[in-house]
Amino acid sequence: MRQARLQSPNALHHVFTRGNNKQNIFRETSDRTYFLNLLSFVISKHSWLCHSYCLMGNHYHLLLETPHGGLSEGMHAINGAYTTTFNKKYGNIGHVLQGRYHSPLIVQENHFMELLRYMALNPVKDGFVSHPKDWQWSSYKALAGIEPSPHYLTYDRVLGMFAEEISLARNLYTDFVCERLREAVERSKGRPDLMSIFEYCTSKDCRNAAILKAYLEYRYSMKEIAVYLGMSCSAVSRVISKAGQLKEDWEFRI
Repeated sequence: MRQARLQSPNALHHVFTRGNNKQNIFRETSDRTYFLNLLSFVISKHSWLCHSYCLMGNHYHLLLETPHGGLSEGMHAINGAYTTTFNKKYGNIGHVLQGRYHSPLIVQENHFMELLRYMALNPVKDGFVSHPKDWQWSSYKALAGIEPSPHYLTYDRVLGMFAEEISLARNLYTDFVCERLREAVERSKGRPDLMSIFEYCTSKDCRNAAILKAYLEYRYSMKEIAVYLGMSCSAVSRVISKAGQLKEDWEFRI
């Protein structure tokens, strides 16, 4: 029997979901844009507060506050609509997301703070970028004051934990995140460069297998692979989609 979701008002939740079999759930920019539009709609509908977010390749993180509850209803709407649209767009059948979303409660301030830092550094740790300011799909740049805050992001509580004056708070937030930047960069170094992955490929089949390895195991984007190989993104996408059907049991970390 499934355990009932906690639906307490004014609760803080770390919500996260990964792709089924750890597959990528965001293949293109439009996928992430669509997800954020869904999130924005549900935040408005249920009067949630989103304090932080990060969309990766095969998973996402949200730091949500639910003043009036409604977490289960809202997340069902987001994940259900996203799954339907994703499958229709890419011609897939079946599960996109792995089981139910996770939503542990956050009850301590230090836990809240560490989640802020974790979400900001997740793209660095996974080797997508070398600094959180270079990742477009998280709340880091908005909280740091690098770009305007989207309307669905609430920054008062986060910045208020650092200082009353907003510019000082943004600087302190940035310093706090970057305290662990070197550690995150070090964790990303286990990923080989694309030259090493494709070095011994002398046939099309070998190249296609290496494309799948670079995308699934080492988390390179389709664009990065396409640029390196001199292919179009659509061509790389076709290779991954075709080969991925035969490699559904591949395991790779979040």
